[in-house]
Amino acid sequence: MSIIALVDCNNFFVSCERSVDSSLENQPVVVLSNNDGCIISRSDEAKRLGIPMGAPYFKIRAELMRRKVRVFSGNFALYSAKSSQVAQALAAFSGLREFYSIDESFLSLNHVPPAMLREFARELKAGVRQTTGIPVSIGIARTKTLAKLANAIAKKTARLDGILNLHDSPQLDMALSRTPVERVWGVGRRLSATLKAAKIQTARDLRDAPDKWIMRKFNVVLMKTVLELRGTPCFPLRETVPQRKSVMYSRSFGTLIETQSQMEAAVSDFTARAAEKLREDGMATRYLSVYMRTSRHIPRESRYSASGEMALPVPTDCTHDLIREAVGIARRIFREGFQYYKVAILLTDLTPAAEKQISLFETRDVNRLQTLMHTLDRINRAHGPGTLQYAAEGLKKPWLSRKKSLSPAGLEASNACPAISADAPRPLLGFVHPVQG
Repeated sequence: MSIIALVDCNNFFVSCERSVDSSLENQPVVVLSNNDGCIISRSDEAKRLGIPMGAPYFKIRAELMRRKVRVFSGNFALYSAKSSQVAQALAAFSGLREFYSIDESFLSLNHVPPAMLREFARELKAGVRQTTGIPVSIGIARTKTLAKLANAIAKKTARLDGILNLHDSPQLDMALSRTPVERVWGVGRRLSATLKAAKIQTARDLRDAPDKWIMRKFNVVLMKTVLELRGTPCFPLRETVPQRKSVMYSRSFGTLIETQSQMEAAVSDFTARAAEKLREDGMATRYLSVYMRTSRHIPRESRYSASGEMALPVPTDCTHDLIREAVGIARRIFREGFQYYKVAILLTDLTPAAEKQISLFETRDVNRLQTLMHTLDRINRAHGPGTLQYAAEGLKKPWLSRKKSLSPAGLEASNACPAISADAPRPLLGFVHPVQG
């Protein structure tokens, strides 16, 4: 018997801001994307005011001020740190977990007696809130697809208090009937249009569709979704994250870049961030690409875009090696007379850093170089991004993304967001799976 829970952080970016500033509770709050571009997270209070998701900030700034909505620039260092805290809290409740996204995790609850599932979920919900300050919703079912469906209903139904258990529940058919087919995990709008044309309107309709028709009209992936809706697990929990195939660091500029020296500084800074991601995943790259472009919203004659790439002699995760090559590419493709809006650094052909080969012509002390990179990362993690950096990255960085509404409390917390201590509350129920590691 399979019992799966999906734990989803409510309005995650807003909840992160509230976790470091209690004055935001019960206030309408929105969080903006990079460069303060558009709304990417809304509190329930902001949703009730009709503030639309994805709305460009410059278009509704006046309305937000009029309605006294608190506005924050995205603080993604804080959100990543809070996500790690939530992951640590969940480890106390299940030894088998899959971290699906920054704000969602699947948990195996096979160790919990079915009669105790709701009580366990209440304790889990309270434990995460107490240790991290983040509210969560929990959906429980036999499969991941049904758990996603249960979670979506739990979030939107106030009387459920953020928890819905559809494991062997008589309410399952009703839940499936009230879920539009496009809301089923893995279906989406494009596929749902074909399904609706065949009178498959709800999750229940999809569950009851004939197997032969599904296989003839669609594919085995949708058939697995159908089986999951029937309670047969087809998508197992993945304890390990799949090996990353590439690393990209891409940002639009807060101030347009016009000079080559500014471009080289921006490319150096972005490459350093990409190298940090690379080492965080324990990988090394053998192929480096640099892409730059002007805005797409200017006259065509003023537009320019270009990319360049190169294969590296040996895989590397060394920041200064990557900066040197990235700047060389940038010099080749940069053209004077344009106002550049965006740059992207792409690292591909990845290999585990522990398996990388050393060039026969390498004259540097490789072990010392590796120690330098680890020290650089450790200091920047402890004291905040950019505490130590390469001179090539520049000091003033006027081209950095605009973050005019970054909260001081959130910035401080992101630079020193503590791990959950060993004294943090643990589950009280006696059937909790032992914590791994």
